[in-house]
Amino acid sequence: MYDVIVVGAGPAGSTASRYLSKSGLKVLLLDKNIFPRRKTCAGGLCRHIESFPYIHDILKDKSLIKSVCRGSITISPSGRYEYSYISSDPLFYNVFREEFDSKLVDLAVDMGTEFRDNTLAKDVNVISDGTVEIYSSNDIYRCKVAIIADGALGVIGSYIRKKIGVEKWWRNNLDIAVASELKVDEGFIDRIYGVERKAILKFRWSNLHGYAWVFPKRDTVNIGFGGMKDEMKAIDVQQEFNRYLSYLRNRSLLPKNITYSKVYGAPLPSGGPISKVYYSNILLAGDAAGFVSPLSGEGIYYAMESGRIASKVIISSFENDNFNVIGRNYQRNCFDSFGRNLKLLSFYKYFLMFFSENTHKYAELDPLLRRYYIEVFNGDRKALDPMISVRFIKDFLMFDIFQRR
Repeated sequence: MYDVIVVGAGPAGSTASRYLSKSGLKVLLLDKNIFPRRKTCAGGLCRHIESFPYIHDILKDKSLIKSVCRGSITISPSGRYEYSYISSDPLFYNVFREEFDSKLVDLAVDMGTEFRDNTLAKDVNVISDGTVEIYSSNDIYRCKVAIIADGALGVIGSYIRKKIGVEKWWRNNLDIAVASELKVDEGFIDRIYGVERKAILKFRWSNLHGYAWVFPKRDTVNIGFGGMKDEMKAIDVQQEFNRYLSYLRNRSLLPKNITYSKVYGAPLPSGGPISKVYYSNILLAGDAAGFVSPLSGEGIYYAMESGRIASKVIISSFENDNFNVIGRNYQRNCFDSFGRNLKLLSFYKYFLMFFSENTHKYAELDPLLRRYYIEVFNGDRKALDPMISVRFIKDFLMFDIFQRR
């Protein structure tokens, strides 16, 4: 019998496991994959990840941090408007997810977590005394509380969302992102992307409701694009990826002779958090709860923060021997911390996609609005900050209304 079982050893699960084990609880962490495992992701750790004190050593580890992005070039859908942004502080840290996620698991194991990879959790049940049972192919594991962090389409997460009644909505609010890591000479990256390792963001590539990117690292670049699930199913992804590479080559952002082996895809929650993120003593965390920025697709920080919040609520429940409100407390704390902002970002995304040309025009002409956009995109500024609306209206009047007279 475990105190807590965590399903899914990504950033949410490993973070929760570390905190829980550090408190003295008996924790089992399960994952279906053999670690280290490949993970489709651009690999950007936005700056707010610095709020985890123990992550600071990772951020100083040059073997794990492949580059630090301090700048970006953003391009409107038509290509007519384009603006650069340079920051004295990091915008994000670039990693390979297989390395970063394995490091987070190691940190949890160091605190006492029992980790079993290559173990698929296939079913879950809550028996009459409140004990949670997790079923794998070969075993039944029991615990007082479970955290389900098995990703956007994990088996247990899907089952819990069905029990909650949100799975249909969930499936209708999934994006798909595709990406590939391409080997590029470090000297080329130094010349083109500079010491700032400027990221490229090209909005509404192939008329998708999303953006295409280039994240330059040390001697590789992560390249990809994303859009709504139905949109992505309607296009030839391989053809569009090749077309994006040609676009980048024509702008001298990639070497002419660059090659790649394969493009990988992954589902991405895009509607913000689901309405309820718990069932009995089972908590959903990370992608499984929709804790992903609908605007940027960033999920690592929100996954880790949900893991941290889950651990605090669970530790308190064990200390007080009261598990009746564990789910409600978890949901309230997550929504107070970041959930409401993520929900607002889904509306912000629709606005940005619908008025994409104008928003980029104003950002090109107005350095302050430009900074606001980058800060919202990067998670450093709340979506509901009234300064953004005020500035946008001011620019609309200045650059579109008064200029016409």
